[in-house]
Amino acid sequence: MKNRSIRPLARAVPLLVAGLALAACSRGEPSASDIEAALTQAIDAQMNQATALASGIAGGQSASRIAQDMAIHITDVDKIGCAADGEKAYRCDVRFKVSGGPLKMPPRELAQTIRLASTDNGWTILQ
Repeated sequence: MKNRSIRPLARAVPLLVAGLALAACSRGEPSASDIEAALTQAIDAQMNQATALASGIAGGQSASRIAQDMAIHITDVDKIGCAADGEKAYRCDVRFKVSGGPLKMPPRELAQTIRLASTDNGWTILQ
């Protein structure tokens, strides 16, 4: 009887080890979705400043209309690779598409090296 109760445990141990390994990896370098979120957060912060400035200059136009006209969109983020660059920081080569903005530009692909840091609120882009 004891052998039968050990078998389920023996099957569960490798799954537990694999889960712990994946959890440990998730604390390493940022994923493509982490990078996309950090890019979007950085652009949103810049756009909020620009919108506030533009709505002050434009006077009568609403800030939401200006923000809509100036919106920049990031899509198709592809993480090429990352290397550690300080404590909780990585320098990552990425490709992504950017579109929109005040000139309503069509999507175009950019390749950049971006430095990111892990914070309590997720990944953030460092200047």
